[in-house]
Amino acid sequence: MVATTARGTEGPLDRDDTRPLILRGPRPPGKLGPVHWRGIAALLHRHLRTFFKFWLMTIVGPGLAILLYLTIFVLALGPARQLDEGAALLPFLGPGLVMLALMQRAAETSTYSMMLAKIEGSISDILMSPLSPGELTAGYGLSGMICGLLGAAPVALVILPLTGAGIASPFAALAVAALGALALALVGTLVGMWAKKWDQVAAIFAFIVVPLAFLSGVFAPVTALPGWLATAMVFNPIFHIIHGFREAATTGMTPDVVSALLVLSAVNVALTIFLYSLFRTGWSLRN
Repeated sequence: MVATTARGTEGPLDRDDTRPLILRGPRPPGKLGPVHWRGIAALLHRHLRTFFKFWLMTIVGPGLAILLYLTIFVLALGPARQLDEGAALLPFLGPGLVMLALMQRAAETSTYSMMLAKIEGSISDILMSPLSPGELTAGYGLSGMICGLLGAAPVALVILPLTGAGIASPFAALAVAALGALALALVGTLVGMWAKKWDQVAAIFAFIVVPLAFLSGVFAPVTALPGWLATAMVFNPIFHIIHGFREAATTGMTPDVVSALLVLSAVNVALTIFLYSLFRTGWSLRN
C-alpha cells in the first residue's frame, strides 16, 4: 500500500514533502518445522537461568548436604575405616552419594518448575505456546536432566576423590547418569502436574522418592536387606541408576551396566509416552 502526503510550511520545522510514504502491513508469522527447536531452547533457557540464579540452593546447599552424609559415615566408622571392611565402604559410598545428588536435583527441578507455573498462573502461557505436547515433555525432561547433571558434577569432583572411587568407564558412567537424571526429571514433572499443594510434593518426596533411593543401595548393598525387600528393589528403576553408575565407576562396562542402560531406556520411553498423553489432554493443568 502506498500513500502520498504533503506537509505545509506553517512552522519553521515543516517543509514540503511529496515523497511517497510506504505503509507496510504486519509480517507474516514464520513457519514452524516438524520440531519447534527455538521453543524448546527457550524453555530450557528459562529453567537453566533459574537454576544458576539460585545457585546457593541448587548447587551449594545439596553439595554440602552430601558432604555431611559422608562426614557422618566417616565419623561413625572411626578406627574401623582402617580395616578392610571400612576401607571398602568409602569407595562403595562415593558413587551412591553422587547419584543421590543427581536424582534429587533432577526431580526437584522439574517438580518445582511445574508447581510454580501452576501456582503463579503462568502455566496458561506455556499451554498456549506453539509447543506441542511432545515438545513440552522434551523441554521439561531435558531441563531436569541437565540440571541434575550440573548439580551432581561438583559433588562428583569432590566426593569421588575423597572416597577413593575412580571412574573406570567415564562414558558408561555418564550414560547411566544421563538416563537416570532424565527418568527422575520425567517423574518430577509428573509429580508437579499431579500435586495441587506444596504439602503433596513434600509427601511424595519424603515417603516415596527418598525411601526408595535410600533402600536402593546408596549407603549399603541391597543384599543386606531382607530377602523379599532385596528382591523387590531389583524392580526399582532407582536401584539400576545407583548400581549401574557404581559398576561403571568402579569396574567399567559390565553386564550389570548394560542391563541398567536397557532398563532405564525402557523406563524413559514409558514415562515419555505417559507424559505426552497427559500434556495432550491438559490433565490437572486446565483446572
